[in-house]
Amino acid sequence: MQLGQLPVTCGLFFSLGHSTIVVIFIVAISISTSIFDKVGGFGDVGGIIGENLGYLVQYIEPPLIWTLYPPATGASISGSFLFLIGVANSITLYRVIKRRRAVSDRISRWSS
Repeated sequence: MQLGQLPVTCGLFFSLGHSTIVVIFIVAISISTSIFDKVGGFGDVGGIIGENLGYLVQYIEPPLIWTLYPPATGASISGSFLFLIGVANSITLYRVIKRRRAVSDRISRWSS
């Protein structure tokens, strides 16, 4: 933008890269779930993680939704983070549009 060019393809390449990573992870997860029953030992690792998290939770009081519906924990943290990023992006977009309008107004006044 500082060179006077619009970043038209930046969003395209970001979305293509992001979609590619998402598809790769979906394929990896589907493969790992299909071989989960055939390979032992995964339950031991999950048990270790669960024990450690249980040890930490006894010292803090988690919100009620996390104790009633544990899958909501990850979803609420992820959703909150994405919401905050969306707010930050909206503020940035507002400032960029405001600055562009000011510059275009100055240019139109200067040229006339």
